[in-house]
Amino acid sequence: MSNVIEELIEDGRLEGLSRGIIETCKEFGCSKEEIVLKRMEKLSVSQNEAEKCVEERA
Repeated sequence: MSNVIEELIEDGRLEGLSRGIIETCKEFGCSKEEIVLKRMEKLSVSQNEAEKCVEERA
């Protein structure tokens, strides 16, 4: 049970970080490509996952 809770907490933490990266990059006028690269760098996610997330929040 605690593993499930830990996974949910980690998912929430990563979601928050991702949103913060995307919002901050947008505020500084970054392109979608730059946002994808920054998300890949900071969160160690694949290009496909980074692109999907950026598109969902664009």
